[in-house]
Amino acid sequence: MSDKLENMMMQYLPSDKVIKISGEVKAEVVDEQPEAEELPEWLLSQDLLDSRAGLKNCGSAEVYLNAIETFADSSEENYELISRYFAEKQTEDYTIKVHALKSSARIIGAAELSTLAARLEKAGDERDIETIEAETPKLLKDYKQLSDMLRKGRAEAAGDKSDLPLIDNDYLSEALSSIKELAASFDYDSVNYIMDTLGGYSFPEEKSGMMEKLKTAVMHADWDAINAALEN
Repeated sequence: MSDKLENMMMQYLPSDKVIKISGEVKAEVVDEQPEAEELPEWLLSQDLLDSRAGLKNCGSAEVYLNAIETFADSSEENYELISRYFAEKQTEDYTIKVHALKSSARIIGAAELSTLAARLEKAGDERDIETIEAETPKLLKDYKQLSDMLRKGRAEAAGDKSDLPLIDNDYLSEALSSIKELAASFDYDSVNYIMDTLGGYSFPEEKSGMMEKLKTAVMHADWDAINAALEN
């Protein structure tokens, strides 16, 4: 490397990327790949998706885990819509949904599901009904299998709250009333703050389903779903 080029690289690279060797200064660009060790064991040990590929796609463990959460939380509704559009032969709507599945599956590392969705998207664009009818059942089966695994793994990881105190009923009622009042004014930051606070508690079994629905609704800022969850 010429001295001029080397000096230029030294000037523009961050100091922690420059390593001195034997009295000379060498510019080394460190390949900063996200660490798979930052992912939970249940995600690394399953074989339905390539979590390392998903981690690389997302750039960090935090972004990847958020993508996994979004995929899992939206899967039930999307599965039902794809099933309905397929059954009712609404090809245009069907194609839109499998296009979205193609993208979201690729991002989280579910390459096989993404490839199948891409093939069915192409079939939808070309009005290839034969391919749609032949391959959609497998798409739905694989989609459900992956979604169930992600929800189960996440629930088991988050559900071990034996070390968390059981929330007081009066405190929970007050928190939910506050959320309902704040939701009426679309105060998302305050609602999210209360939900973060509630995350430090475990809940009675009869409230856990409602809290999961509320958590998902808040995550998506879905005010109608927030109010519906609070009515249960």
